[in-house]
Amino acid sequence: MNLTGKINLNFKDFHLGVAGEWKNKNLEKLFSQLVVVEDNKKYWARGLHKDEKFGVGCSIVKPKRSHSHELIYLKKKDAKGIKDFPVEIRSGGDY
Repeated sequence: MNLTGKINLNFKDFHLGVAGEWKNKNLEKLFSQLVVVEDNKKYWARGLHKDEKFGVGCSIVKPKRSHSHELIYLKKKDAKGIKDFPVEIRSGGDY
């Protein structure tokens, strides 16, 4: 049996979400996220718990440009990201 579910709680500019997926009684995916919205900006903290990745980031949208950045910590033993440190960076924009 497969089971998926998600819960989103919203209060003003704060959004908290959790999602999961179970297959044959095994937890396959588990995500959580907190997002704060302020005008044209979003700030977040999230976790991909089964992958043991946790990140913080921001996204800013302006009339002629937008960009997003996220710093991700890799918790798995011996995980290697930038310069063999357990971190990754995601960044992009539209200018």
